[in-house]
Amino acid sequence: MRNLTFRFMMLCTALVAGPGLQAQNLRPVEIIDHAKFAQSFEESYPLFSLEKNSTKVAELDAVGADYEVFNLDLNSMTNLRKSEPALLELDLPGVGKVALAKASIFADGFRVTESGSSTYTKAPLGLHYRGIVDGDKSSLVAISVFEGEVSGLIATDDGNFVLGRLTDKNGDTHILYNDKD
Repeated sequence: MRNLTFRFMMLCTALVAGPGLQAQNLRPVEIIDHAKFAQSFEESYPLFSLEKNSTKVAELDAVGADYEVFNLDLNSMTNLRKSEPALLELDLPGVGKVALAKASIFADGFRVTESGSSTYTKAPLGLHYRGIVDGDKSSLVAISVFEGEVSGLIATDDGNFVLGRLTDKNGDTHILYNDKD
């Protein structure tokens, strides 16, 4: 639970404080436009595949919410984490292509100190990206990549889509749902 809370706090930091920590305070659409002008996107990673026998989520089914359940490709995940591209495109089921630029959300010397202790923990900080849904300049996307998990928020005119891992026996099943449902 502490690990999940820590990851959620890091994602929130990426969304709220991330732009303020940069030397240039650019909106994600400006970052992506600048990146497309300066260079092409380095790589596209096929991280997700739709699940054939879709896992049912009782809480979402009970309220009639629309959601997508898909599997994480662990090989693509490993390749992404090793290469740490500055720019990338992801194809998210239910959303489409998202154009992302790597975000540095931590200040120099950032460290995690546990409450009641003077020692700090070396926690994996993950990769963090921000950007837009391809073709939707008013959208906002924040994606965080950790070992075995991708989490994020995609904000469009249709609502705020939440991306996260479902707890299951494999640990590679992810869900994308609109929080307005």
